[in-house]
Amino acid sequence: DYESGHIPGAINIPLHTFDIPEVPEGIYPWTCPEDGNLKAPEKLKAAIESYGITHDTMVIVYSGDESYISGAYRVAWALMYAGVADVRYLNGDLDLWRESGGEIETVTNTPIAVEDFGATVPAHPEYYATTAEVEEMVNNPEAVIGDDRRWNEYASDDESLACGYEFFCVTGHIATAVWVKNQSWYLDNIYSGNDENSASHPATMRSYTEIQKMWSDVGITTDTEVAFHCGGGWRSSHVWFCAYLMGYEHASNYDGGWYEWTWDPSRPVVHGENPSAE
Repeated sequence: DYESGHIPGAINIPLHTFDIPEVPEGIYPWTCPEDGNLKAPEKLKAAIESYGITHDTMVIVYSGDESYISGAYRVAWALMYAGVADVRYLNGDLDLWRESGGEIETVTNTPIAVEDFGATVPAHPEYYATTAEVEEMVNNPEAVIGDDRRWNEYASDDESLACGYEFFCVTGHIATAVWVKNQSWYLDNIYSGNDENSASHPATMRSYTEIQKMWSDVGITTDTEVAFHCGGGWRSSHVWFCAYLMGYEHASNYDGGWYEWTWDPSRPVVHGENPSAE
């Protein structure tokens, strides 16, 4: 996708770059609870340095035409967690860049590694929710766990409907978790079906007021401790980024997600619908 065309000067950061396991063929399959999570701090720091990024580099992240948009948001989240102070997301991605008359190039740009990131990693551990922290949130009535998987993943007991991953399948959702709609809902575009004329429009972020209203309806305010999660921390990176932009200072991304949660059968799981559902 990168080789077919990109913004002049852009470098390519493959989806699995900051994650474990460290395998040359890519991110799958995952075979242990930690797979799919961010690398340990020192390895994450080294990976970021290899792309020529320091803590004071301004980084603009975007997705290509055939790429997984949540993966791009995950890169943004990982950089911000590590401590890059100025990370931005190109609203509308490559599609809007092109539609707005932006130039496209196909030359491969090779990043020049830096010797040191310039800050301790992670600078913002509060952006990252661990399984242990989410376990505590289950029993905390003041905290909210926001599940942004597809509705069928959240509510259905039918494996054919609930399982969207090739390498694991467990139905249900985390006990007390509220459904905050699927990640695609956060885009005003054809994927979310919000606009009958959206086929000709790029994928741009949904109106803040609509997001705020929906979150408020399920108990999420700017003062709420909330951890967003999906299957493995990618879709929820997108939702977390929305929360960050909107000033929700107590929001985190549960990196392990449903995949890591369900490795231990003693963790509380609920089946069926939840009052947060529409």
